[in-house]
Amino acid sequence: MARAQVGLLEHYMSMATKKKQTTAAAHDDIRAGALESFLGQMSKDKPGEVRALSDESALRVEVIPTGVISLDVALGIGGLPKGRVTEIYGPTGGGKSTLSLAVAIQCQKLGGNVGFVDCEQALSKELAMNMGVDPDKFVVYQPKDGEDAIDMVESMLKSRAFDLVIVDSIAAMTPRAEMEADIQQQHMGLHARLMSKFMRRVYSPVSDANVVLLCLNQVRVNLQSYGAPERPTGGNAVAFAASIRVEVRTSPSKKIEREGVAIGTLVTAKVLKNKLASPYRQAEYDVIFGRGIEASGSLLAVCEQLGLVVRNGASYMDATTGERLGIGKDNVKRLLNEDKALYTRLEKAVYDTVEANRVGGVKVEESKDDHGSDGYESLETELVSLDDTDLS
Repeated sequence: MARAQVGLLEHYMSMATKKKQTTAAAHDDIRAGALESFLGQMSKDKPGEVRALSDESALRVEVIPTGVISLDVALGIGGLPKGRVTEIYGPTGGGKSTLSLAVAIQCQKLGGNVGFVDCEQALSKELAMNMGVDPDKFVVYQPKDGEDAIDMVESMLKSRAFDLVIVDSIAAMTPRAEMEADIQQQHMGLHARLMSKFMRRVYSPVSDANVVLLCLNQVRVNLQSYGAPERPTGGNAVAFAASIRVEVRTSPSKKIEREGVAIGTLVTAKVLKNKLASPYRQAEYDVIFGRGIEASGSLLAVCEQLGLVVRNGASYMDATTGERLGIGKDNVKRLLNEDKALYTRLEKAVYDTVEANRVGGVKVEESKDDHGSDGYESLETELVSLDDTDLS
């Protein structure tokens, strides 16, 4: 009798389980149908805006190389992401503007236009030309105050004429109220509130136009802080808005000398925030005064790091072909500068390695032969091309 009751109980439990499974399956079918109906309706109401994450085009991020291949590797995605905000900050003389010009050159090689909002009124036309900036595709604007700079950034983004917009710098975006007030009047938090408003206003235009918004920033000493007293200006808004934050630094002890004369400096770039790959990586590269970033030294260091070039003492060898490249770092760097085919092959191998290890959905753009862009024709008289600007 007890065995029959146990069997009957097991039968009822089995039927209850099957009923639950059938009910759950029915609910799943209903939810799947509702989701499909929702996506179908959104494709009509908001075409291309509402997508399932499985869609290949969903959240796809293109990048613009920085011109410093060691930094591209440290970023983990091969460059700076389009449609996002990037902040580069550091102390004076760290090479922030030089790095931004290197990014501008890479953007122009991809056929893009560059907008440069020179809040510091200190862009060196000579340096830009020496580095290889195309002046016809480099538009400069020198704003009168912070609100004027924000208006120009918004105009550049909404024009869809630019692939890269550089703001140099956040620290120099002085609020209009501070400019017009008496020198003794205090404005607590005015700059930080302006930057908070700035970031809120550019979130959507940056994404819609698929533009890299590159914000350069300075650092100030916080007397109330312990351990790390330096922090960027403008409050926390830019730090929260940026998908990538890079700190660049150098020091007098890292200067590069030739025959007793300082000709450059070694710069260390640390990736302190990265929403697209692993943060807390760093890169080193040489900056030559008046000429910009020395690309061959950066490429050689990365190739050695990735095992594409093997160093035995002072001798360097190509790991792929087994060919001896030379003895001494300077000689190999000179060879890379002269042998463009070798440079291009090693550079491609590095980016292929980055592409193989990248986070899904990030795409490195390829260079184009035809630029095919006429630029922004409806500019005001104050907004001029670099070749028409008299910059000191």
